[in-house]
Amino acid sequence: MIFFGSAARSGMNALINGSGNYIVNFATAICDGIILRIGLALLFGLGFKMQHYGFWLGDALAGFTPLWIRLIFYFSGKWKSDAYAG
Repeated sequence: MIFFGSAARSGMNALINGSGNYIVNFATAICDGIILRIGLALLFGLGFKMQHYGFWLGDALAGFTPLWIRLIFYFSGKWKSDAYAG
């Protein structure tokens, strides 16, 4: 599951980086890296008492977070505007 999350992330990473939208990139990194990765790991590991299996599951599921955020960004069409061009 972690493999699929990583594979789905790379194509959408290129879209965000290519559009020059650093705000969406930063917000996605914070959500993925801190909020959801730690939050889901604690929820499954401690909250649902799954111990180390829950920590791994939380880490794996958080890997799909950038995919969903970036799909919304893509389908909204905001990546087409050059409002972020420096």
